[in-house]
Amino acid sequence: MSGARPSLWRALHRREYRLYFCGQLVSMSGTWMQQTAQGWLVYRLTGSAVLLGLTAASSQAPALVLGLAGGVGADRWDRRKVLLWTQALALLQAAALAVLTSMGRVQVWHVITLAACLGVVNAFDMPARQAFVTELVPPEEMGNAIALSGILINASRMVGPALAGILIARSGEASCFWLNASSYLAVLASLWAIRPRRPAAPIGEFAATHIREGLGYVLRDPERRGLLLLLAAVSLAGMPLFSLMPAFSEGVLKAGPRGMGLLTAAVGFGAMGASLLLARLRGPEGLVQTVGRGAVGFGLALAAFGFSDRMGLAVPAAMAAGFAMMTTFAGGNIRLQYRSDDAHRGRLMSLFSMSFTTTAPFGALVAGWAAERFGAPFALAVGGAGCATAASNCGKIV
Repeated sequence: MSGARPSLWRALHRREYRLYFCGQLVSMSGTWMQQTAQGWLVYRLTGSAVLLGLTAASSQAPALVLGLAGGVGADRWDRRKVLLWTQALALLQAAALAVLTSMGRVQVWHVITLAACLGVVNAFDMPARQAFVTELVPPEEMGNAIALSGILINASRMVGPALAGILIARSGEASCFWLNASSYLAVLASLWAIRPRRPAAPIGEFAATHIREGLGYVLRDPERRGLLLLLAAVSLAGMPLFSLMPAFSEGVLKAGPRGMGLLTAAVGFGAMGASLLLARLRGPEGLVQTVGRGAVGFGLALAAFGFSDRMGLAVPAAMAAGFAMMTTFAGGNIRLQYRSDDAHRGRLMSLFSMSFTTTAPFGALVAGWAAERFGAPFALAVGGAGCATAASNCGKIV
């Protein structure tokens, strides 16, 4: 029947996508454990919101220099092989952090340096991973596959931080880093077993002309350009929520690592709800307006979270922020993927990744400074106002 509701899990009926999904679920749970433990470690060693922001910035700043090169690589090279290399290198980074912490020799500069190393890896990993999903399913299931990828991200965002909070309290941060290193074995095994349905058609030699041509393709379209501007602005103003979570949990709510894990998991729970709704979509129609409304909602929820003075208020505000954030970024991803051809998909996804990885470091640094000077609630409330303002202004562009 043409009017039947599409299956929520239809992309998982495909063997290749199912392998990818299961491997990523394990690995990304470990990644969220490490991110939570890493922030707590920095705050425990220094008590500085500025250094929390600097750590977050160091993990994202390499995309400023390498993001476009990563996009060209995703269009030029076999994306599956790119992911095998990036995931192996990420395993080594997690293992190095685990060894230093287990030996009791870890210092803040170690954490920041290793975060920057992971940022270099992610500059190549993120566009390849975003584009690779479309090779695993037929074109009519692309939107569902992207939305289900959002579900796995947010399932891991719930499991990873909650588990990290328990492990940090019981056995310290090193246990989280060791588990993350081990989790990469699952994604490497799944990638090894995958044979894509539609391998990417490689472009010619790796040169600046391909970067310029890709930029022209992406930016001359007003809708693509407007969506990327909106996502960049929302990331600048709103994504410091994650870098400030340790300072807010300990400094405002006095909830310790368990409270930080609960708050981060609450964001993931809300984002999971948005991903489930997006997975039901038949196509990309109306997504531009949905993305704009999500950005406004993210701003309002962020402000509400900032002014929460107890867990009973902070948890639902974090859930609302997660729902609106995922509506904005996953909705934007789906719409952009539908407006791309395969030859340019890697470069478009590198710009999509850069829209938040290149602005979030500046946002994290400014928010860290504002939190140290005026308090975390003030920094989060200002970020929320910035998200809402960006959404209203970008509505004129898209």
